[in-house]
Amino acid sequence: ILHPLKSELNFPIGERLDLDFNPLRWRMPIHLMDAVFYAERGRMGVDFRDSAMAEDLLKRLRDVIDEGYTERSLQRNPHIVLLDVTFYHRRMRPLLLDWLMIWIRQQHLSGISEKQVRRYLTGAAERDPALAEVVEQKCSPKHKRLLNLARDWLRSYLPHCLQKIDRVSFGLLSRDDLRRALEADPRMPKTRAKLAVPFVGKDVPSRSSEFAHPDVIIGLTILAYRYEGLRWSDMYELIKHMRVTLSKEIGPFSKRRSAVRYARWVEEAGGRIRGVNRMRLRADGGEADNIEDL
Repeated sequence: ILHPLKSELNFPIGERLDLDFNPLRWRMPIHLMDAVFYAERGRMGVDFRDSAMAEDLLKRLRDVIDEGYTERSLQRNPHIVLLDVTFYHRRMRPLLLDWLMIWIRQQHLSGISEKQVRRYLTGAAERDPALAEVVEQKCSPKHKRLLNLARDWLRSYLPHCLQKIDRVSFGLLSRDDLRRALEADPRMPKTRAKLAVPFVGKDVPSRSSEFAHPDVIIGLTILAYRYEGLRWSDMYELIKHMRVTLSKEIGPFSKRRSAVRYARWVEEAGGRIRGVNRMRLRADGGEADNIEDL
């Protein structure tokens, strides 16, 4: 009952506090999970599109995922579902480690070598006290948390989340779900309207429970939005926020960061805005262009 990944019926009480180690706590799984979605979409959703190494790595992972479908270690419908955890650790995790290292290099990790980082992320510190001591002595508190979080995502959280089926064991509340939930409990926590919640059956969300583990909540919420897409209410709030942000920025409207971000989203969706220079959109890239930064 107390297992952090299995005890999913939880009724949180008390004061709400900001989640520790943000925003890296959700940027990391967004990057990590994008490698899995590349197998279905054939393009990256994170900002490493110009990296030939990243592209090659994701193609290799896509081939491994195709092997998983053939071996029935992965399920293709209704979306990618992990059926064999051994297959994940044996075939997928080494490539996901390489993919995660691309992101970690951007976090200015210092004090230990890349080889030591890789060994730590695979859990070698549990068998090698010397490695654990090196990380403890030479890494800053921020980087120690980063390494521990990355290790947990690779070894525990990601395979756990990939075993779940959207709209069966978890999902977002649809407009009708939300309406019924508010009728039953007008004081329903706002988090249930924005985050993934447990489902008790096909298209039947739990009436009041939430997932217990914060990183599992993050992972399943990322998956839910990727599988189900933004709801109209989400899009309305995003555009409203961007309009407010745009009005506070300086410079010509077409060159303000919010305007450029919006134009880039339109371009990536296959559309185009008149008068927007595509080369400028690509040059403006960066982590601030992610939806989660709003």
